Amino acid sequence: MGSFSRETTVAEIAARHPSLLRVLTGSGLHRAGEPEDQTLDQLCAAFGLHPAIIIRMLETAEARIPPPPPPVDLAQWADCPLGELVDHIETTHHAWLRRELPPLVELAGNLSAAHPESERRRELYETLAGMADELVVHLQHEEESVFPIIRDLHAGTEVRPTRCGSAIGGPIACMENEHERTVVALNRLRELAGGYAAGSSSAEADRELLQGLTRVEQDLLAHMYKENELLFPRALATGQNVRAGRPSTGD
Repeated sequence: MGSFSRETTVAEIAARHPSLLRVLTGSGLHRAGEPEDQTLDQLCAAFGLHPAIIIRMLETAEARIPPPPPPVDLAQWADCPLGELVDHIETTHHAWLRRELPPLVELAGNLSAAHPESERRRELYETLAGMADELVVHLQHEEESVFPIIRDLHAGTEVRPTRCGSAIGGPIACMENEHERTVVALNRLRELAGGYAAGSSSAEADRELLQGLTRVEQDLLAHMYKENELLFPRALATGQNVRAGRPSTGD
């Protein structure tokens, strides 16, 4: 997560984790039902406090929040052959993103254009569109380079060179770095969208956007978790075994 600042709003704090609101309520800066569009600077000014003190308290509280549970149970995929796991990721997650993400970006853009005064809507659209553009390249990179190498390793055949060569380590490291950037974008989208919680007065288009963003986050987290925690480690181990002349672990 990014650091807190004087311009961080109550809504953004709640979106990061509901328990963080206790820092504000416990210090008397905010009460349930009060507007959540106020910034830390505004809250602290009203009580004569320096924002740096509250920011430090929030950072300490956030550091103590336990990590969320895994987005998907990997047990059902633990014994899946590498080739089948690649096919699953490509036909399930890649296909879903290509189908669902473009109309969601268009919807966010339309809502931003309809509310030109809203900086939050503009940044949400730009963040989503930027993430979508990066994912187009990311998915293509996986399908043209990473997945073919993994399929060859699984089959025990000679690895056919791709634009990234024939070694699997470098492409996987690149994919993992891109996953980290995607997580940063997802976290920012959640902050900008108030934790994806629709208010009672939210328009239908806004509800549709929030529901779509929720589904994208869930799918991407499951998608990346399967790759980071199962597919990539097994592919690396298989590549090491092949280089050492040991039996493949791809099955």
